[in-house]
Amino acid sequence: MPIPNVQNQGAVQMKEKFPQWLYHQTLEGARRVDTTEDKVEAQREGWREGYRQQDYPKMMHHPMPELSMLANNEEEEQRLLDAGYALSPKTFDEEKEVTARISAKKAELEALLKQDKMLKQKKA
Repeated sequence: MPIPNVQNQGAVQMKEKFPQWLYHQTLEGARRVDTTEDKVEAQREGWREGYRQQDYPKMMHHPMPELSMLANNEEEEQRLLDAGYALSPKTFDEEKEVTARISAKKAELEALLKQDKMLKQKKA
């Protein structure tokens, strides 16, 4: 955000804060600029202040984080989804929670069945 810079003529100019990050339409990543001169040069090369959202590459997460990888297009994304990858690592946390709840319910059910069997044996 610019900072007002009052000069002797009474005019107000805006002084920019640095460092700033610029983004390119076709190049990946961001470019840091530390001066107005750096910024002007970068803008001549196609770098802009506004971040441009791009669909790809997209990080595809695996339950084993070291196997996570990038999908570079929609076809790769679909192949990875079909192979068990997910768009968010939280997906696997949710699956673990569901599995834990199912295991707990299964243990409860087994305990109830055991009690029921014991009661039936006492009646007999």
